[in-house]
Amino acid sequence: MNESILPQEIKQEIKETLKKCYACGKCTSGCPMAAEMDFPPREFLKMLALGKESDMLSSKTIWVCSSCQTCYSRCPFEINIPEIIDRLKAYVYKRKLSNKEKPTQVLHKVFLDNIKRFGRIHEAGFIGEWKLFSGKWFSDLFLGAKMFFKGKLAIFPEKIKKIEEVRKLFK
Repeated sequence: MNESILPQEIKQEIKETLKKCYACGKCTSGCPMAAEMDFPPREFLKMLALGKESDMLSSKTIWVCSSCQTCYSRCPFEINIPEIIDRLKAYVYKRKLSNKEKPTQVLHKVFLDNIKRFGRIHEAGFIGEWKLFSGKWFSDLFLGAKMFFKGKLAIFPEKIKKIEEVRKLFK
């Protein structure tokens, strides 16, 4: 992959943010997903600082990050790593650059599409779409049926009052 593929405005924003980081490691030590990442938060920032953005765009890290904000809350300089990851994730997703963590990418797409459509998650529709697009049609089938019969999964989605406000966010 080409080393310099990010648009200039994203590169500049990341560069300015990374000037604050002195690699103390508080972000990584607090990250609940660090063990699952190929580049935990501190390494992720270091790789970006070294200009290895193409490696980061194809990494598992951007799809494994849960955006829990723990790294951000622990950082003494308030570097918003989840925001950087979200920007990179959106860039990769929009340009279809990575197939790493494909089920997670599908989950991400279905989740955002659900929010865009209804302004919130419609659990039954969300689960159905994820099953359809991920190819995991029958996993958790009995659990889903059990939840449905207990009234935990609504058949029809409930839209929020000002759905257009949410849709503006996606534009």
